[in-house]
Amino acid sequence: MPLNTENKAMEWRLRAIDSATSSIDLQTFLWDDDPLGLAVVRHLFDAADRGVQIRILLDDSFTVTHEEAIRDIDLHKNIELSIYNPFKRSSDDIARRLLLNLGDFSRLDHRMHNKALIIDNRISIIGGRNLANEYFGDHELSNFRDLELITGGPHVQETSNLFNLFWNNPWTFPESKIISDTDAFMTPTEFTAWLNKSAPRTFQETPATRRLAWETLIQRALPSKITLFADIPALDNPSLHDELPTQLAAELIKVIEMAQEELILVSAYLIPTEEFETAVERAEKRGVSVRILTNSMRSNNHLAAHSAYRKHIHRLIVHGADVHEVRAFAKDRHIYMQTPVDENTSACMQNS
Repeated sequence: MPLNTENKAMEWRLRAIDSATSSIDLQTFLWDDDPLGLAVVRHLFDAADRGVQIRILLDDSFTVTHEEAIRDIDLHKNIELSIYNPFKRSSDDIARRLLLNLGDFSRLDHRMHNKALIIDNRISIIGGRNLANEYFGDHELSNFRDLELITGGPHVQETSNLFNLFWNNPWTFPESKIISDTDAFMTPTEFTAWLNKSAPRTFQETPATRRLAWETLIQRALPSKITLFADIPALDNPSLHDELPTQLAAELIKVIEMAQEELILVSAYLIPTEEFETAVERAEKRGVSVRILTNSMRSNNHLAAHSAYRKHIHRLIVHGADVHEVRAFAKDRHIYMQTPVDENTSACMQNS
């Protein structure tokens, strides 16, 4: 089932965590210590108290912004926190870390952008949302428009296998092994007290209500065949040219080549390669209707990406693709932002 609106996305995420009986695997690129980010911490801690074994895999790009708040989560005996492809930790400033790591930047530019929540290897939530207010329509200034799927079935094991590839990768390290200042950790008692104060339980439901929600979801679910496409992590030094992650791009080209009638593509950051543009042109020549949706300059949070995309618009349109751009102040923006944020007209909507 699609998790289209932000409130449903968070509700089902917390419900899934609360439903776990044996294991939770969580993989994300960014995790902030804001109210919604801490709500996830709160529910994970509750699950760990029930005996659920939890593994959390976080990319290192933005850990400096929330390191103190998130890193202590693995104080719990049932929670393991690991970091993918970490920067050197002699500084807590992003700019300084970049300077310290310039000699190895080609490796450090290899990031893990996956987002997945896997419950008991039976249910998964996959899609584009990181764990922060702006990904759930609750940021005062800027909110992202995202889409996820909550799924069940055999493919959940494929998602779990991909998680394991990253978890067991030589460029993944336990957070406790790379923290330089271990004295900064709270004790388990201190962290529990801090968590109770900073992230009170705001989403609670009875077992009967939770069961009814799952039964209703199953009744409304759409039976389908799901194929998982993803880049795999580097097996050796990620700076090596032959280990650049290109698996997903190659699979997308194959899918485009298979299109016979209609091709719909939604991408927040669209920077076509020569192979992509050629595949789209061949599809147009076959009579395929090609529609592409991406960010406008105003709705894009990475202007460098938008600048690169602008160089490709002319070629795409000339060959017949219908290219559309998201407006920052779209008419339906109120659907994807929560009160009182939706009352603040300065809060713009972005597609990520």
